[in-house]
Amino acid sequence: MPRKVHSSAARGMLVLVCLLAGCAPAAVLTPTTAPAAGPLPAHVAGTVGEFAALVGGSDLVVQGYGLVAGLGTNGSREVPASVRQYFEQLLMKSKELATDSGGHFSPGVVLEDLDTAVVNLWGVIPAGAPVGTRFDVMVACPPETQTRSLDGGVMFLPADMSLAVPGELAGRQSKVYAQADGTIFVNPFLDIAKTEDIAKLREGRIIGGGRVLEARLLRL
Repeated sequence: MPRKVHSSAARGMLVLVCLLAGCAPAAVLTPTTAPAAGPLPAHVAGTVGEFAALVGGSDLVVQGYGLVAGLGTNGSREVPASVRQYFEQLLMKSKELATDSGGHFSPGVVLEDLDTAVVNLWGVIPAGAPVGTRFDVMVACPPETQTRSLDGGVMFLPADMSLAVPGELAGRQSKVYAQADGTIFVNPFLDIAKTEDIAKLREGRIIGGGRVLEARLLRL
């Protein structure tokens, strides 16, 4: 005989859990996920899990493109064609390139300077992260560029990070969920006498460099 649960008690339990999770009680009355068909596991039957499902409980992988400066002569002049226009437009709007006379430095001069390099960025925003949450950002040079090392590099401008979608062109990404900035940390124990370690100088991490711009809400 199936177990019976008093409807009023069950509804009260759901509302209490929702309030603790920070969601509106109304969400309980309009579930977004249909209950699973078939018999429920013994540890779920008679609990909140029998009547509701958690939404937004997974991590969110985000990506972006950044411009790094402070590389001395270890940067590169190569800029992937898919992102060059994006950076030119971004630099034209930047106050960092404004001159004392009210003019503006050419974006091309900045992009072709060996002190700079274009990089790929990605990171993971944890489930339930509120606005302002910090997370690590991984940095890597595009394979078609000749950047030798990111050691000592700093993000020239804050970089937008959007939902990671393979093949997405810069400037056409989906909604911006976070921004990345800060100093790149390269493994200090690399041995430049080893070929495999030399390649690793082209990648690094910005510790706590990502900042969440929109809260990742949890709800039932």
